Parts: sequence; structure tokens; C-alpha cells
Amino acid sequence: MKLRVHPKEWGPLQRAAAVVAAAAVVGLGAWLVNFLWPGPCGDDLEEVGGECVGVTDKAFPVADAGVQKLVEAIEKENHSGAKTRLHVRVALTMPFTYADRRSADNTSTLTKEMIRHALAGTLVEQKRFNKQQRRLWLQVLPAPVGKNLDKWPPVHDQIEAMTDDKAPVVGVTGVPSSTRTTQEAVKDLSARGIPTFGPLVSSTDMTAEVDGRDHLFKTSPSNEEFVHALRKYLDLHPQGSDASKDERGILVYDREEDAYAQDLKDEMEEEFDKDWGVRGTSVEYSGITSRSKGQPRDFDDATEDICGGKIDTIFFAGRDQDLPRLISEIEEGRCEKKPRRILKVGTGFDPSLTSPDNLDDMDKANITLVDASSVDTGWWNRERGIPDGVDNFRDEFEAEFQGESGKWKKSYGLGTKPLDDGYAAMSHDGLRALADAVEDSYNENLKHSKKTLRFHEVYNNLRNSAYNADRCAYEDCLEGAGGTYGLGRSDRKQWSVCKPVPVLELDAHKQVKPKRSDGPLYRTYQDKIKEDCPSD
Repeated sequence: MKLRVHPKEWGPLQRAAAVVAAAAVVGLGAWLVNFLWPGPCGDDLEEVGGECVGVTDKAFPVADAGVQKLVEAIEKENHSGAKTRLHVRVALTMPFTYADRRSADNTSTLTKEMIRHALAGTLVEQKRFNKQQRRLWLQVLPAPVGKNLDKWPPVHDQIEAMTDDKAPVVGVTGVPSSTRTTQEAVKDLSARGIPTFGPLVSSTDMTAEVDGRDHLFKTSPSNEEFVHALRKYLDLHPQGSDASKDERGILVYDREEDAYAQDLKDEMEEEFDKDWGVRGTSVEYSGITSRSKGQPRDFDDATEDICGGKIDTIFFAGRDQDLPRLISEIEEGRCEKKPRRILKVGTGFDPSLTSPDNLDDMDKANITLVDASSVDTGWWNRERGIPDGVDNFRDEFEAEFQGESGKWKKSYGLGTKPLDDGYAAMSHDGLRALADAVEDSYNENLKHSKKTLRFHEVYNNLRNSAYNADRCAYEDCLEGAGGTYGLGRSDRKQWSVCKPVPVLELDAHKQVKPKRSDGPLYRTYQDKIKEDCPSD
């Protein structure tokens, strides 16, 4: 007879223990998979809508080889500091991806070249700061917020959580563009009390006041000041402003909900309507931010108005990426080939505007571009008077990214004119102003202490320092790649004061690169500040 053994039935405790054990095995397996085979965004970031989002001190997978190499260089610098240094961190909130210009999903305001140049300028300043320091070590944390700048909420949560770390986040820089989305983002950072620099924003209404305090500082001129620089230019070159003549100005503006373009349109109407009648002659077009809606950049109405009249001065309120198309359509239209000029503003002179195709179209259409800019392209070639701070940046940038032959290293994908669009220079200046405040805060509060620097101390330094004033005397000016300047107080809405705004001309008949126009160099708010701005 066989002995039959009945298995012992499990009671509730045994079943619960089995469930816990199984869960532990599954969890361990998931951890091992994640450890051995991290996700598409690496260890620290998460994938949101096909893009890597979050905050990290490491490199992470990026489709663009040039951006990837620059992110890896920032990671290397982050972890090169000795353990004896006091590590402080700054979050770099910006897009690290972009939309293909040929695709329907084409609403991103930054091109791959702009992203590369911004990262390159940031890296140069990070290395400069760390090289000159003996006690502090600055880590720059890439904080991708998506190509359309709209994935910032979880990023800001991470940034705020990291302000209490042993190596704390003490500020934010990199805010790259004036859009409705970035307006919401900077107000959120201000509500959290985190000092933030917008090195590339220029919409006059880009402020972030919450409960009476604004934590957003801008190293760029505002659109209002860019337009004032154009006014100074037109005072010296007034043709077409006579109200009795037909050849008055026309304003071509982007109809889309683009905060930058809408603000620039308002500033141009306010400044130029009296003499140029732009309110009555304005015409709209669908700009780059409309492409996701299936609308092309359509300049038919603008071209018809320009070619149908005797207009010789075109005020342009849109993104630089739209300009070559406008110029091409004027060239292809049946326009009288009389001299015309397009007046624009911008961070710099986008290389697409000096491409062979665009120069050819400008030459055939007899068009001159006039640009009120944050930088002068001649500074990089040592061609003319250079404000303090520019030489040092240019030399450091060349040392980092040029080979022994004097040519730009191809592996970074910076192109042949990496400084002309101003993104490297102004991104450098955003980090430098924040890094200077970090150094000053440490020296004033913690140099003889073992305490950790915190973001509120950096903000207080920015608010109370001599740089934060309604003027910029020589000894109280910040130095940057865009020249010397100060940080305006609340009545200036914390825009840069005494910041140089060179006006550049590109006449394709005469030259293939911009030159500074004649007349004195304009500095922001100089008419109100007068003798308290540097004279160079």
C-alpha cells in the first residue's frame, strides 16, 4: 500500500509571506534591469512624450552628436573638482532637443545650432569660474524641459528638492526664449524663491513678480531697449519718414501667440507709428510657431504690400528663422528693385542670414538688413572698439573650441560662425552673473564657516549688491561676453542697464558679413542714466 502524503495547506500568514517574497524578487529583478540596462534617458531623467526630462549632473542620451559631446564635457567638468572644494550647483533649464525644420512638428524656437552655441558658452564660463576658485566648485546640471519648453513642472519640483542637498542647487539659468510657456515657468520659479537668469529672453513683459518679489534677472536688453537703439539709428538715417511721401514704413509681424513677436510688435508700433505710420500699414504672417498647425510661413500679403507701394523701410517683428523666407519672396515677387531695408532686433546675427543663398537673395532684391543686437559680430574678429569683458570671453572660447590650425573643432558641430548669433555670449553671461553672485555670497556669509550656501543667500546678494542698481558706474559693472552692464532694480524690472546694443548693417551689395553702423554705441537706459554709463 502506497503512503499518500497530503500537502500542508498554507494559512494566511504563509500566503502573505509568499506574496511579500515574490514582490521582493520582482522588485530586485526590476532594480537589476534598471541598473544594468538603464532606460533611454539614463539614470536621472525620465522619458516624457519622447523627450528626456528632469535634472542631472551627468550626460544623457541626445540624438544630436554636437549637443551630446557638449553635455559630456559639462559632466566631465562637474566631476573634476576635488573633494576639498565646496560644491554648489546651478540648474540649466533649456531644451536639449529640437524639431526638424522640415517636419510638421516645427514649433520649437531654438535650432540645433542655437542649442549647441548656448551650451558651449555655458561650458566656457563654468570652466573659467572653477579655474579661478580655490574653495568653490561649480556644477552645472542639465535640466531639459522639452523642445517646446513646456515640460518644466516636474523639472522645477526636482530643482526645489535639490536646494536642500549637501551640494545644493543655488540658482537657475538658461531660460532661452520669450514664450507664454516660459512666462509661466519663470513665475513658478519665482514663487519658489529661486534666483533665475534669463540670458536670452527679451520680451519687455517677461517679469516674474510674485508677492512683491521678482526672482528673474535678465542679462539681455529688452525689446523696448532694442527698439530704442533702432530709433537712434533712424535718427541718423531718416529716409522714408516724411509723412508727405508714400514711401513710409511697413510693419510685418507674426500673427501667432508668440510672446516675443507680440511684444516686439507693440514696442515697434509705440516707437515708430508717429513718424512711420506703421499702425496703418502693418501686415501679419504665419511664423515658425504655427507650423504644427499645418500653416506655412506665408508672406504673400506682406510681399504684395511691399511691392505694390513705394515702401523702403520694413519693420520686422518675428523670429530670425522666418526672415530668409520673407527676403526670398520679396526677391521672387515683381518688386521694383529699389533699395529697401529690413529693421529687426535679436540676440545676434543668425548665421542663416549670411548664408550664400540668403546673401544672393538680398543682393538681387537690393535689401539691407539692420539689426539691433546684444553682440557685435566684429568683436570676434577684433575689428573695432570692444567693450571690457569681450576679449577675455573670446580668448577662452577659442582656446576651448579651436584646434591648433585655428579652425573650429568639427566634433562639437558649432559651425564656422559660432559666436555670431549671440547665444554663446549671452548664455555665458547668464551663468557668469549667477556665478559671481554665488562667489560674493560665499565670501560675505560663509568664507569662515562650515555652513552650506543656500539659494536665498544668493538671491539676497543679487538684490542688494552694487550691480543691482539703476546705473552702472565703471567699478560697479558686471563684465561679460556682451560687454559691461548692471542689473536694473525693480523700476527697471531687473533688465540689464548700460548694456551695449550695437546696431549692425548687412548690405549684400557691399559685404558678406555685418558691420556696425556709424554713430555712437547705444547702451540700455542711457538717456535716463546719462553720465553713469561707461562711455566705451
